[in-house]
Amino acid sequence: MTIRTCAEENCARVHHGFGLCNLHYKRKLRVEQRERWQRYQTLWRKTNPDYMITWYKNNPDKNRTYCTSYYRKHRELFVLANQRRRAMKRGTVSYKELKTLPEFCVFCFEENNLSVEHLIPISRGGWHIIENLTTACKSCNSSKNNKTVDEWFST
Repeated sequence: MTIRTCAEENCARVHHGFGLCNLHYKRKLRVEQRERWQRYQTLWRKTNPDYMITWYKNNPDKNRTYCTSYYRKHRELFVLANQRRRAMKRGTVSYKELKTLPEFCVFCFEENNLSVEHLIPISRGGWHIIENLTTACKSCNSSKNNKTVDEWFST
């Protein structure tokens, strides 16, 4: 008797149905269910465009309660969004100015996977101006996170 394995690449688990192991079968099923639900929601919203507007008008207290509790649970997201918005208002950077940035990571000299990095992070009060920008590879940028350069180098 031969043991059949999952049809997914690099998976050696025993298959249970449709040529897939339980893990890959359930993952595929979740994706299909999510897509089906999104299609249903889109269709429902197209056929009932005024429902939500009417609900908000008829239930202002429920809506206010929901919004307040959501804000309290996710306050840090709102704070970060406001900081980003304010930083973008303080300064704008043109495409010509961005072209003056080095074409390599200023921390490790990598030349691939570059992104724009704020030396003083926006979440720490930095501005979105050319003097606060440099280039960093994705690895350095993600490991620096919201630290200043001095804090990052000291760790």
